[in-house]
Amino acid sequence: MRAGKLRHRLTFEHYTTTKNSFGEDVKTWSRYVTVWGALIPISGREYILAEAEKNVVNYKAVIRYRAGLTITPDMRMKKGDRYFQIISNPVTNESNREIIIRCNEMV
Repeated sequence: MRAGKLRHRLTFEHYTTTKNSFGEDVKTWSRYVTVWGALIPISGREYILAEAEKNVVNYKAVIRYRAGLTITPDMRMKKGDRYFQIISNPVTNESNREIIIRCNEMV
């Protein structure tokens, strides 16, 4: 993939458990890795949920392949102030050059 297409700064976050001042477990999002990638909208739909109209846009994120990098659906992706839910296991292309991640914007 050409470097010019990887113009978005994408941060992947995962849940970690820490202790608060009372000794209770608290789950928080922690940064796992930040990489350059491409974020491409692939489809959109509208639906009514509890009498409130919602828009859902599916995205495809493409990042360079890195050995040892593990992205899972229980993580989330961040671009600027926007968060994206990873909706399937990432796929590596046949030449091991790219990782393709399907996601939805979290509203």
